[in-house]
Amino acid sequence: MKKEVSVRVGRRRGRIDQMTEKKAIEIERSGDPDKILWACRKLKATRKRYKILRVPDWHVEMAREIASKVSSSITVQNLSGD
Repeated sequence: MKKEVSVRVGRRRGRIDQMTEKKAIEIERSGDPDKILWACRKLKATRKRYKILRVPDWHVEMAREIASKVSSSITVQNLSGD
């Protein structure tokens, strides 16, 4: 098991894909667990009320497990938004 590393998430480390007044949406297409974890950390760092991670349909379950470990406020959806 990997050792937890503190990662700085901020302006210089990448932007959220889509932001509205109340939502932050991050899209991760690769299916790589490390990249999904990174996307979840970026969402956790935002101050928006609704944090949504969108992944392909076949990675939704894995993304839900990762997102629940990072923050309970992250919603995982498939790419079509269902």
